[in-house]
Amino acid sequence: MKRIYFIFIGLIFVLFKQTLQFWDDSFLFYLTNVIGYCLILFGLYQINKNNEASVQARAASILMLLHSIFFFILKGLGYSPLTSDLSSFFSKILAYVGSFLLVAGIFLMYIIILQIMEAISGEKKPGHLYYLINIMIIIFLISHVSISTGLLSNLEHVFMVILLIGHIYFLISFYIIYLSSKRQYG
Repeated sequence: MKRIYFIFIGLIFVLFKQTLQFWDDSFLFYLTNVIGYCLILFGLYQINKNNEASVQARAASILMLLHSIFFFILKGLGYSPLTSDLSSFFSKILAYVGSFLLVAGIFLMYIIILQIMEAISGEKKPGHLYYLINIMIIIFLISHVSISTGLLSNLEHVFMVILLIGHIYFLISFYIIYLSSKRQYG
């Protein structure tokens, strides 16, 4: 089995989610992230490329694994920054910090994907997938700002469907480019 398959399966766990909620913090959400980042890390260590992108992707993946484990444990204990009681100053700070960490984690996920593609291919901008990830980052940022401010909160599911279609297209393209091509990656 190609070592890059671990990365691909990890990406499936990280990108495919069970709901179309923008603010998803379910127990299953974090469980799939923990499994996904473990597989991505295993794949990155198996590839064993020591270029800068590979080192950065491993470091960022470790950070995201710890991030996912932290929120997984919090959710297991019944706490969520998205549904916490905002009656005290301390709980408001925790909710805002937790929400910021959730958004930062999603943003970092896309950065990790860009680093993975660079680590595998050795190219700074590996074709149309690079542009697709950047478009998904922009859609994510627009949807986050509009939903958080209430401007377009009724379009939450539309944004999530667009991102889901982007994720599916990315995974299919990633498979075709890196796993089914004659060129050896990983």
